[in-house]
Amino acid sequence: MKSKWTNLAEPGARWLAAGLEIGHWGAAAMVLVWLALALASNRQMADALAAGESLWGGEMKTYGFELQVIYGGQTDLKAVALFSGGAAAVLSLMALVFRNIRRILQAARPDAGQGISGVFQPKVARMAREIGLFYLAVPTAGLAAVNLARVVLGPERCEASVQPGGIFTGLVVLCLAQVFSYGVQLQSDVDGLI
Repeated sequence: MKSKWTNLAEPGARWLAAGLEIGHWGAAAMVLVWLALALASNRQMADALAAGESLWGGEMKTYGFELQVIYGGQTDLKAVALFSGGAAAVLSLMALVFRNIRRILQAARPDAGQGISGVFQPKVARMAREIGLFYLAVPTAGLAAVNLARVVLGPERCEASVQPGGIFTGLVVLCLAQVFSYGVQLQSDVDGLI
C-alpha cells in the first residue's frame, strides 16, 4: 500500500522533470539567439553585456563550461558566439536527460498499463542508457567548446576544466541501465513461464 506522500511524489517528480526539460530547451533557444546576435555583430548586445559586467563578472557559465566574454572592458562577440554554441549543446543534452527521466517516470506509472513491471521494459532500459550517455556527453561537449575557444581566442583567455560530477553520474546511470537491462531479461523469462 502506497502512502499519501508517495502518491504526491510521483506526479510531482514527473512535473519537475517536465519543467526542467522545458526550462533547458528554453535556455538552449535563448543562447542560440545570443549566438545569432553575436554573429550579426550586434553592438547593443555587446554594450548591454559590458554594462552588466559588475553584476556577473563578465564570465558566462553553464554546467562547468565557462568562458570570459568581457576582456579589457570590452565585450568580445567571438567569445559570446563560442560560448553560445557550446552552451546550446550542453543545455540541449541536459534537456534530453530530463526528457528521458520524464518518460521513464511516465512508463513506471501503475496506470500506464504495465503495472508493477512497468520499469522493466526495453524502452526504459534504453532511455536509462541514453541518460548515462547524455551525462557523459555534457562535460565532453564543454571541454570541446573550451578547446575550440582556446584555438580561436588564445590560451590566455580560456581555462579548460571538466567537472567530474557529470562523468561520475553518467557512469553510475550506465551501471543502473545494465540493471534495468537485466530486469527486462528477467521479466521476459517470468512472462514466458506464465
